[in-house]
Amino acid sequence: MRDLVRNISDNAPYKQAEIFLRLTRRIQAAGADAVAVTSIAGHFCIRELEALSPLPVINAIPEIEAALVIRGLRRIGLLGARVVMQSRIYGGVSAVEVVLPQGESFDATHNAYVAMAAAGQADDPRVESFYN
Repeated sequence: MRDLVRNISDNAPYKQAEIFLRLTRRIQAAGADAVAVTSIAGHFCIRELEALSPLPVINAIPEIEAALVIRGLRRIGLLGARVVMQSRIYGGVSAVEVVLPQGESFDATHNAYVAMAAAGQADDPRVESFYN
């Protein structure tokens, strides 16, 4: 998680793709047929990983867009890491209007989300920050 956050902050998609590539090779050696990056924030380097990966890469972003369209949604709220919110999931969500936290709530949402991800758990104060 620390490497991912640092690489996002440094705008270093190739560096993160190399990390994911090492992990991809390990799961390939274990018999995997494909790799999926389960972190939406981790998708900031998805194109770079797709170019390097010896396995097919499952990209969740087009699937999110498709699910929104299938459900007939027109407007969604987006919570997560700063880069994911600012980019509207890396430009991958264009079929619906995206609503973001505003003002101080934007930074508070990012901070709470990243803290929960880094800790691997959601404690009450962090969860409550989404309600304020």
